[in-house]
Amino acid sequence: MDAIDIAGLLRPVQAAVEAAGELIIREWEREGGPRGSG
Repeated sequence: MDAIDIAGLLRPVQAAVEAAGELIIREWEREGGPRGSG
């Protein structure tokens, strides 16, 4: 496998991780963010 094949495989994985991260951040901010938990 060369770098292009690896990049092609990682692209959808990276997109999924970014989408999940945005959902987590939104939920976290809705709950009060880093300062709200204490």
